[in-house]
Amino acid sequence: MEHSGAHPAREQGECERDRVDGAAPAPLRLLAQLGRELRGQGDERGVWQAALRCAGQVCALEVGWVLDIRGQVRLGPERLAPLPSRPGAGAACGAPPREGDRPPEGRRLLRVPVWAGAQRVGTLALRRASGARSPAPEALLTLEVLAAQAGAAAQVLRLRADLARLAGQGRPRSGRPAGPDVRLTAREREVLTLVARGLSNPEIGAALGIRAGTAKIHVERILSKLGASDRAGAAALGQSLGLIAP
Repeated sequence: MEHSGAHPAREQGECERDRVDGAAPAPLRLLAQLGRELRGQGDERGVWQAALRCAGQVCALEVGWVLDIRGQVRLGPERLAPLPSRPGAGAACGAPPREGDRPPEGRRLLRVPVWAGAQRVGTLALRRASGARSPAPEALLTLEVLAAQAGAAAQVLRLRADLARLAGQGRPRSGRPAGPDVRLTAREREVLTLVARGLSNPEIGAALGIRAGTAKIHVERILSKLGASDRAGAAALGQSLGLIAP
C-alpha cells in the first residue's frame, strides 16, 4: 500500500478499514494519527482527550481517566466506547460515567504510566470493557508509547506557557527581573540537575549525601522559585534557562 501523499482524511478511513472483528488498527498508523492530532492541540485538556480517544482504539476499553503524579484526577471520566443502543444492554456496559468519578480499583483497570522525557508526570487509568480479555503485549506497548506521546506534548505546552509568562513579566525600573526568583543556590542547581535525570527524592539524597526529606525541601523550593507546577516542568524550565549542569 502506498503511503506517500496520502490525505489525512483518507488515512483515517484506512485506519477504520484495518479493523478486523474489533481488532485495533496497525499500531504505527494509530500512533501517527495521534501525533497529527497532538500537533493541532493548543491546550493540555485537548492533548489528554486525544490520547484517551486513541487509547480506545487500541483494545476493548470502556472509560478512561488522566491522573496527575499524585494520583488526583486531572481529566475524566471519558467514555471510550459507545453506549449500547439496544434496550436493556446498559447494565452490561455500566452506567454512563459522571464528572468527578474516580477510577475504581479492580482487575479491569489498566494503569499506564505517562512520561515526559525522564520524568513521570501522571497515569492513564483505563477501564476494560466488561468481559473483555486482557490486552495483548503489543497492545500494552502501544498504550505506553501513546501515553509518552501525550506526556511530551502536554509538557511542551506547559513549558511554552511558563516561558511566555516569564517573558511577559519583563523587568521593573530597578533592573531586577520580575516574577519568579530563578537565582538558585549551588545545591539547588545540583538537585535540579538530578531531578532532570529522573531521580526520586531518596535517590537524590543518596547521590548528594543528604536525607530524602532535605532533598524534598530543596525540590519544593526549586518549584517555588521557578514557578513550576511539577518536577517535569522545573526540569524543562531549568534546561531552557541554563540552570542545569551539563
